[in-house]
Amino acid sequence: MNLKKAEMETVIRFDESEDTAVIYTCSPVWKRKLQKLVLEHAKIARLKEVDGFGGETYLLPKRLVKLSAPRALSEAQKAVFYLQQKETEKQNKEGNPLLLQEAHAM
Repeated sequence: MNLKKAEMETVIRFDESEDTAVIYTCSPVWKRKLQKLVLEHAKIARLKEVDGFGGETYLLPKRLVKLSAPRALSEAQKAVFYLQQKETEKQNKEGNPLLLQEAHAM
């Protein structure tokens, strides 16, 4: 089912009385992240339901739900990231075989 972007909501719900968080999402990005979490940590996270409208509901420990402020990078860190990005762009232009293999694997 094709949903409009405004309809691709993600709802994270938990309360203070339980240790479990419930995440309902129609977002393809969140679905991939949650599916990966379930595959890597099947003992603590699981897919509860697929609703037929494009939504999926997951259960996981609420301790895994985190909010974080954006990182404040120092000028030195920014310079290192800039150089790494330029090196990656250079490798992409040269046709780095490792990057090409990853692209074909997706």
